[in-house]
Amino acid sequence: MRFSRATILFTLVSVADFASPRAHAEESMFPSAPVAKPFMDFDGKGFIVNGQRTYVSSASIHYPRVPKDL
Repeated sequence: MRFSRATILFTLVSVADFASPRAHAEESMFPSAPVAKPFMDFDGKGFIVNGQRTYVSSASIHYPRVPKDL
């Protein structure tokens, strides 16, 4: 299962906001490591989301560079 970067960030912000009801707006946007660590971590090899290693891949396409026949 692959997750987009936006999905992971939205989940992280949502979980941090739920876990910390006293958080200010800045704290829910950028939670401290102790709040986020049980749900999301990064160990240099990739992300760990809810205890499972998750590889995030991303790509883009430049439509003007695609030949019109394709």
